[in-house]
Amino acid sequence: MKFYQKRGFALVVLILAIIGSGVYGISKKPAALPEVSYYNWICDEAGMLSDDTKDAIRQYNSRWNSRYYAIIAVATMDDITGWTPETAAQQLGADWGLGTNDMLLLMVRGDHYYVACGDNVLEVLNRYDTMQAKLKEAIEEPYYNGDFDGAALAFYRQGDVFYGQAQLGDSG
Repeated sequence: MKFYQKRGFALVVLILAIIGSGVYGISKKPAALPEVSYYNWICDEAGMLSDDTKDAIRQYNSRWNSRYYAIIAVATMDDITGWTPETAAQQLGADWGLGTNDMLLLMVRGDHYYVACGDNVLEVLNRYDTMQAKLKEAIEEPYYNGDFDGAALAFYRQGDVFYGQAQLGDSG
């Protein structure tokens, strides 16, 4: 028992604890989020979207931007280790400079999707549960069946309905 009371033993335990926590911390380092730029609303880092889908997304965003001052940015990633989907989407939205009328669709390969919404969008979705349910229904089946193009396009089609009904106007 006196062995455990020696300062040398305590020092060795302390050093091992520091090294162990350092190794653990390094292994839990968050994945790097992709670099995004304003007005380039597609970041397909994971290569989950076809060129045709990207073209359709650009057309939707161009139309929404001129009509509703709104866009839906989309990011695909292979991994978000160290991030929750919410915090990754919030950080990407901030990096992109998304506004109150905008949404962000984050799709993670082999995992889940997450939708972040600007304040005006969130207010409308909280008032009308059916709009929120329709956006969710549009994406879920194709997404979880591995049809990422189909999931993104279904979400954007339903987003078109949402923006048409939400009457967000130019308050973006």
